Amino acid sequence: MNKILPNNDPGRQREFVSLKPFYKINWKENKLEVPKPIKPEEWDAILQVLQEYTITGLFAAEIPDTVMERLPRLDFITRLGSGGVTDYGLQYLANIPQLLELDLGNW
Repeated sequence: MNKILPNNDPGRQREFVSLKPFYKINWKENKLEVPKPIKPEEWDAILQVLQEYTITGLFAAEIPDTVMERLPRLDFITRLGSGGVTDYGLQYLANIPQLLELDLGNW
């Protein structure tokens, strides 16, 4: 995994991009973007980064059911967007009461 500069590091750039798995972090908006589908096993790295840096927004092209099931454990997630969540995966939204923003359109 790439080493990411901490949020309080003045040398931190506005955006961080990882190539494997591919994702972008926008520090200013405190969100992580996964613009294209990734392998299910790559989601472990994404969830770890969200946890480690307390990133409050997750926006992904697709979010598998197994990841939707794990999202309620990240009690700091307040913004979620995806164009690919199954009906089964949607049930887990009920376990994310702190969610303030939800976009299930063509993200």
